Amino acid sequence: MFDYKIKRYSEMNYFEDLQRVGLMSENNSSADIRLFTPLSLLNGEDFTVYSINGADRTQFKKDLNNDIVLVDILVIGRSLQSLEIAKTIVEKCKLNNVKIIFEIDDDLINIDETHPHYYALSKYVEIVKYLTENADEVVVSTDYLKTKILEYNSNASVIHNVLTPDWDMDNLILKDSETFKIGYMGTITHKYDLTLVEEAMKNIYDYFSDKNMDFVFEVIGGSDEELDWAEQIEVPKEKSDYPSFVRWLQDIVDWDLALAPIEDTPINMSKSNIKYLEYTGLNVPGVYSNIGPYKETIVHGKTGLLAENTVESWQENLIRLIEDKNLREDIIRNAREDVETNYLMDDVVKSWIEILNNNKKNKDKNYYDSLNRNIISKIDNLSRDVSKVQRKNRKLKRNFNKQKKINKQLKSSTSWKITEPFRKTASIFKRDK
Repeated sequence: MFDYKIKRYSEMNYFEDLQRVGLMSENNSSADIRLFTPLSLLNGEDFTVYSINGADRTQFKKDLNNDIVLVDILVIGRSLQSLEIAKTIVEKCKLNNVKIIFEIDDDLINIDETHPHYYALSKYVEIVKYLTENADEVVVSTDYLKTKILEYNSNASVIHNVLTPDWDMDNLILKDSETFKIGYMGTITHKYDLTLVEEAMKNIYDYFSDKNMDFVFEVIGGSDEELDWAEQIEVPKEKSDYPSFVRWLQDIVDWDLALAPIEDTPINMSKSNIKYLEYTGLNVPGVYSNIGPYKETIVHGKTGLLAENTVESWQENLIRLIEDKNLREDIIRNAREDVETNYLMDDVVKSWIEILNNNKKNKDKNYYDSLNRNIISKIDNLSRDVSKVQRKNRKLKRNFNKQKKINKQLKSSTSWKITEPFRKTASIFKRDK
């Protein structure tokens, strides 16, 4: 397993000379590829990265409310649930001269109803738009997405997706089945994409039947509905994090070829070619929709096949790759060479170093004076909180002692002694009930 070297916000060294980079992002496959892995490789390169999640995020918000920003640069992924919180972060960072880098790999600002999760994602539009407009720099995954972001922020950079170190391309599963296997994998946000190949795949079943060949179409994820034209494989819950998913995937996949259909929609135009990278990481040649990320990346007939989104085109390209084993071998050899040459994690790390260097905080004497004032202010606030608790405890103690004295006087009084038999009788009745 690849070992992340990202510290927690609570482990921060306030006085280190390295630039302290705060990373605020949900931990999913995209964030793993684009943020957690490359930023974990930055440590020792003038930067120390601190993850701001869970309890650390709660503390970070408390610090912001006290006008304390302990990071020098803040990297934000798609994780904020509130526009109010986003505004507070931007306001406090600007006051403390902390640069914000916003990372986004989808055109969520222009999301429309063609997206299967439109209603769930539309609530983030204003948050994404606000962060895009107010970030010091926006990092995106494709050149096309950069053109969309430039409408809102003139400082945008492209860092293309690559395979993480979790992919072991030298230790791949050997196919030992006589059954010809076609595969597909994707999240359920792509279920409409998958329908593009449904009729073509049904025709492929007939094609195999006529030739008396064993055939199976395996789908990992892809849809939350039951597919009667494919064998669906569920990802085990314990393999839901990306590094575990990658290892599980490489252990079970023995496909002869794979598919990557995507609809021609505005949001899909901004998608990356991640399926091409992952299929190549599995040593599987692919057939891809001839739009957006694949049209710009794949050389038809060399690193993959490109199909128009018609039944005829998908069927034609699938049969071509099924019948030509030499073509399959040539494609995966060329694709591997392409990925291993042009999609390097080292290049991603270098890009992040350049971006962070462009957004560094100047740590001169004024910086440390300001930091000291912030820490002293934080200590003062804690001291005031402690003083409040101490005052409250002293008051409670005084009230307790006062009540104790009253009780003692009451028990020594004549009236207390006279009424004692009645209290005992009442106590007996209570027990009987």
